[in-house]
Amino acid sequence: MTEIRTTTVRTPLGEMMGTLEGGIRAFRGICYARCRRFRHSEPGKAWEGVLDATRPGTICPQNNCERLVVSRGEPPVMDEERLCLSVYAPEKAEGLPVMVWIHGGSYLHGGSEEQRYGCERLIRTGNVVAVKISYRLGALGYLYLGPDRCNFGLGDQILALEWVRDNIASFGGDPENVTLFGQSAGAHSIAAIISCCTGTPPFRRAILQSPPLGLVQNRAQAEKYGDIFRKRLGRDPEKAGLKDILAVQESMKKMNEGLPFSPVLDEGLDIPPSLPLFGISVLIGCTSHEASPMIEKATGLNINNIAGRILCGIWSRKIFVRPSREYADRLESEGLLGGRYHIRWHPEGSPLGSCHSIDLPFLLGEYDDWKEARMLCGMSREEYDRISGVFLKTWTDFARDGSFNGLDI
Repeated sequence: MTEIRTTTVRTPLGEMMGTLEGGIRAFRGICYARCRRFRHSEPGKAWEGVLDATRPGTICPQNNCERLVVSRGEPPVMDEERLCLSVYAPEKAEGLPVMVWIHGGSYLHGGSEEQRYGCERLIRTGNVVAVKISYRLGALGYLYLGPDRCNFGLGDQILALEWVRDNIASFGGDPENVTLFGQSAGAHSIAAIISCCTGTPPFRRAILQSPPLGLVQNRAQAEKYGDIFRKRLGRDPEKAGLKDILAVQESMKKMNEGLPFSPVLDEGLDIPPSLPLFGISVLIGCTSHEASPMIEKATGLNINNIAGRILCGIWSRKIFVRPSREYADRLESEGLLGGRYHIRWHPEGSPLGSCHSIDLPFLLGEYDDWKEARMLCGMSREEYDRISGVFLKTWTDFARDGSFNGLDI
């Protein structure tokens, strides 16, 4: 078994202690910001002494969090006020590309510290520094309370990127070469972050994996969802119990009307005119059967059934494929497109086909974390290693210098 030792690093905010295992330094649970309910977060402050960064960070309060595993079987700890990120780097890192992971989960659940989002293979393959961030979810992150009181989760993400810009050099990362990557709501978040770039962006490149760009919320929709939420809650959201907030949040999830809690973008997914000045590059792609897990859950039908296949095609095109293609066209017209990909591969006989999230096992975590996943249908370790190698090299090559020569799996 690999020996785990402690290691320290000095940052502009203070000294912290992490772990060193297998040549990778890990600094976990770093509080990059603090927040009060329905207020925009504020940057974390400097500290005295040595900060203990040896354990997983907290996650945003959410329903059914007991299904998550954050490290060697440990359950996650929920916290409404602390926002955490974690940094992983090769032991001898110096001036390396930085990859920042934004997790998905319909803006309702998930956490960057999930064990299945491990980034050790990413680091070893590409010799990069990796950062994983948390942000507020659901009503706590995206309940609309007015023009200046919304998008709290989006603000958290931007603050985390500013922390990376200001501190990542201490870990051996290059703050001028930061790549964001995220899947599903994480990719949707990146498109929202791009929309908010009014000055120098805190990243150089971005990879959008299966972004549901067909689901973009404007102010009128957000106001409607906000009214429904407050009516069901029956009290002031600022003073309500967390359990009640999560219960109402869950009931709205069952409305099946898109994403009731997500960034409010009155101008849609805008591409600021100043962005091309900074040499930003975006890689974007989808899978062939994005909607198959959602269709199966809603109807019991899968792509082995003709009706399921038709429904899957309709919703995949509407929510994912067509809007992503149109967004890529806009990026290309502005000189910002670094590449497009389309994943058609899936295990032979899979009832889910090339489904939403099928790329995640090959980029993050280990084979043992994913081998029971239904979408992989008992895939062999050899095939997993082959496909994972292609994904990891493609993603880290793009992060290093923007190169992309297709995704051949």
